[in-house]
Amino acid sequence: LATKSIREIMPKERSYSYADGDQHFAWSPDGKWFLLNFLQDKQWISQSGLVAADGSGEIIDLSQSGYGADEPRWSRNGQMMLYYSSRDGMKNHASWGGERDVYAMFFTQEAFDKYKLNQEEHDLLKGDKEEDDEEEEDEKSSKKEEKKEEDESIKEVKIELEGIEDRKVRLTIHSSRLADAHVSKKGDFLYYLARIEKGFDLWQTNLRTRETKVFSKLGARSVGQILSDKKERYLYILADGKNHKIDIKKGEKSKVSNDGEMLLNEAKERKHLFEHVWRQVQKKFYKIDLHEIDWDFYKKEYARFLPHINNKQDFAEMLSEMLGELNASHTGARFRPRQKEKGSATASLG
Repeated sequence: LATKSIREIMPKERSYSYADGDQHFAWSPDGKWFLLNFLQDKQWISQSGLVAADGSGEIIDLSQSGYGADEPRWSRNGQMMLYYSSRDGMKNHASWGGERDVYAMFFTQEAFDKYKLNQEEHDLLKGDKEEDDEEEEDEKSSKKEEKKEEDESIKEVKIELEGIEDRKVRLTIHSSRLADAHVSKKGDFLYYLARIEKGFDLWQTNLRTRETKVFSKLGARSVGQILSDKKERYLYILADGKNHKIDIKKGEKSKVSNDGEMLLNEAKERKHLFEHVWRQVQKKFYKIDLHEIDWDFYKKEYARFLPHINNKQDFAEMLSEMLGELNASHTGARFRPRQKEKGSATASLG
């Protein structure tokens, strides 16, 4: 930011965007590395890779899996990475949805050896220091501790590449429709959002004993990330548009109230979306010549209708008409109205 200089970390040939927001990368705690999703040469299966943040060196394929490895992120202050894979779950070969598991890869042998300790071995190593029964600090001492953390220099992330392929572990005991996962700072618990019944619930696995249970019943149709506070006393989850706060010790769930107001200029939003759709086709269509269609011409032709459209249904119809000029399958636009939670129930005739 200071020098305005730009460097390339990963070349464009190593990625392909199929939908908005599908590119993933994560800074290491010390800022020297990236974990990212990338494609091997002439492959469609996404892998989890490691690359130096200074732009030097090649991308290191950490996952090396024919089943893919998605959304790698740093955990336990850079000692390990979490990622998802369909290796052990129901496969997605026919594009009707698959199941995934949470995996971990440890960057040092020491971190891996500590993970492998069972509960008894872990307790012996811990000795008399009862970390799990820490009393809550008062506000003054808490602020003092936060100031201390800010002053401390960031520890350098240590990465031992030799033998790293043998330091890979499946953390979940069952495959499922996964949304997100989080490992506690001490590395003793895994929390993950999985849809097994009617909706997504928050699950917990004791990584020492492998005991697994539903930690908080959400039943949500859509969920976001699992986030925690600095002291890891609470987990925060966005579920069906509402914020939930979960007490880790008690397992109690409460809603976080928030009031927000947005002034939306729908005409300008439609204009932006029109430009976005047109550009997506130009950049991502499977043939560079766009089926020999004059795409600039059709942009002008269909942009004429924008000032006269005042609803999302007609806007989606107009986009579909424009995309239809390409004479290609799997192209179109749809409007999905938000269904009321307590709408009319109609009979199913088979």
